[in-house]
Amino acid sequence: GDPYGRFTVEDFGGSYEFVLFRGDYEAFRPFMFKDYQLMIRGKFIQRYDGAEFTPKITSVITLREAHEKLIKELIVNMDISEVTPETIGEIKNLFAENTGNANLRIKIFDPSAGVVLPMVSRNIKVDVTTAVADYFDKRGIRYDLR
Repeated sequence: GDPYGRFTVEDFGGSYEFVLFRGDYEAFRPFMFKDYQLMIRGKFIQRYDGAEFTPKITSVITLREAHEKLIKELIVNMDISEVTPETIGEIKNLFAENTGNANLRIKIFDPSAGVVLPMVSRNIKVDVTTAVADYFDKRGIRYDLR
């Protein structure tokens, strides 16, 4: 018969068992291994009997690939009071140790004056690693990913 595969996807909300046939099986078979961290996209399609809808996988990539392809920009939002020579040195070293493909924007804001100074780096490209996220999280510095 035709080749097929059965696998279970689990996340923090639960699990779901997929069965793939023919072309879908051939396309997604390389990802059907235990403990792979994946980003799965799909859609709901009406079943052949027309009674209900079922999920259909349309694409699968590893989380590392998703990270590289989907994070295009890091935007760091800093209060003027956080901008010190020490912090600037730490951030400069952090970015030097985590070079990548994401563009870097920094917004310095002064809430008392109601001023925001947006800056774009033309030279620094960043890899938004756990170390980068941890640095900003531990210091309460807000950042956004696009």
